[in-house]
This record gives sequence, structure tokens and C-alpha cells, in this order.
Amino acid sequence: MSRATGKSAAPPPETHGPWQRAVEILGPEGVALLSRDFGGKRVYVPRTPGPDHPLSVCLGHKLALDLADALVQEFLEPPLTAGKRLRILQLLQQGEKPERISHMIGCSRRFVFKVRSENQEQLETSRQLPLL
Repeated sequence: MSRATGKSAAPPPETHGPWQRAVEILGPEGVALLSRDFGGKRVYVPRTPGPDHPLSVCLGHKLALDLADALVQEFLEPPLTAGKRLRILQLLQQGEKPERISHMIGCSRRFVFKVRSENQEQLETSRQLPLL
């Protein structure tokens, strides 16, 4: 109760919302997939997504069910950035030039170079040929 007003204080805002819980469940790869397919949109998490549900198609059916178990009937609003980063990495691995990637993704060349430098080790190992 507040001394000044005599009223009980409002509960603190939830700091661990649906998106943070989704990040914990899906991990970085799952979050990037969700962001790639649903970034900037509001996504409803059904009680039991079927195998053909868009979340199952995006994440895989098991991961979509895990998400639904934790976030039954919640709404998620995935940010655009994680999906853009994933797509940039995929295009870099395919050998696309940064200028073309920036045009395809709708971002600056500088952002493409930043993502490339942050993931240089991953990109180098993905380009190596298997020994046998």
C-alpha cells in the first residue's frame, strides 16, 4: 500500500512476456525461423497446432507443439531483425554478393557486412569441403 495515497501499488509490469518465453523454448535458430516467416506480424499460438499449421510448417511440428504447450492461446509479435539475419547468412553461404543481398532483404550493405563479420567463423566452416 502506498503511504501517500493509501492505495495498493500496481503490480510491476511483466518482464517475462510471451516473446521472451518463446526465445527460451525455440532457441536462436527457432526464433530466427519464426522471425523470417512471421516478423512484423501478430501470430496466434493455438492450443494444438496441426502438422499443416503455419507454425508447424515454419518450426517443425514438435517444436510448434512445444511452443503451444508453453504459450497456449497467446499472441507473439516476432521482430524482423532475427529473420533478416538468418536470410542474410543463407544468402552469403550461397555466394551472393552483399550488394545483391541488401537489395533482396531490404537492408543496408552495412548491415550485411555487420552480419557477415559477426558470423565469420560459421560462414568459413560452412564453406569448407568435407574431407571424405
